[in-house]
Amino acid sequence: MEQAKKVTEDLYRVQASAAAVDAYGAEDSLEGMERKDTRTRLPLGWLLLFIGLILWGIWYSIMFTPEVSGWSQEGQYRESLRK
Repeated sequence: MEQAKKVTEDLYRVQASAAAVDAYGAEDSLEGMERKDTRTRLPLGWLLLFIGLILWGIWYSIMFTPEVSGWSQEGQYRESLRK
């Protein structure tokens, strides 16, 4: 009786693993979980654009933040009235 129960449990395990292989095309593993579109590297032009936009954002924040650069729209308006 015990042996029949063990055989039945083993059969269910084999069927479950076969279903997992059929559903995903491969057994569960880390290599199988890696996305195919992330295997390639980012093109150089996109990388340079990304880094350039970050640097431009830092420069822009520094140049046009009144607390950092001292520039303000009101100050520029007053200067234009003096001319």
